[in-house]
Amino acid sequence: MCIRDSNGTVDEFIGDGILAIFGAPVGRPDDARRATRCALAMQAAVHGINARNRQQGLPEIAIGIGLNTGVVVAGNIGSEQRSKYGVVGHTVNLTARVESYTGAGEILASQSTVDEVGPGLGTGRSFSARPKGMAGEVVIHAITSLRGGDGATTPVPTDAGQEYSAP
Repeated sequence: MCIRDSNGTVDEFIGDGILAIFGAPVGRPDDARRATRCALAMQAAVHGINARNRQQGLPEIAIGIGLNTGVVVAGNIGSEQRSKYGVVGHTVNLTARVESYTGAGEILASQSTVDEVGPGLGTGRSFSARPKGMAGEVVIHAITSLRGGDGATTPVPTDAGQEYSAP
């Protein structure tokens, strides 16, 4: 719901993951900011689900979210027998690699996303990594909050991202 409400598109479900895109098929100047706001809302929703699960004696769940910004090839991909709308390219691959570094309850973003979101983005720790298939190191930042146009700040829930160590 958050993805759709933020004008994002669910590209596909991959195992227990979701590939969501912001900026295709229609790009907007605030795509990275909306994606970040959506990631924060998703972590807040998980926080609420876990509060309810604890009350009911159910196990908690956790998600890690990776954000990356860049150029992709978007469109109907496939053949005459089977095609689907999707995105491919280096940016998509790097997004998956950024997500692979996340811990439970954490949002990690590439430098390109941090730069694109701009003022009002709160970050925590940063680290450099050389993800599989990438020619060089990539700087990755933990997202801690986002200040909106109204001045209100949306933080990552307080129990998020507490059990992770950088590679």
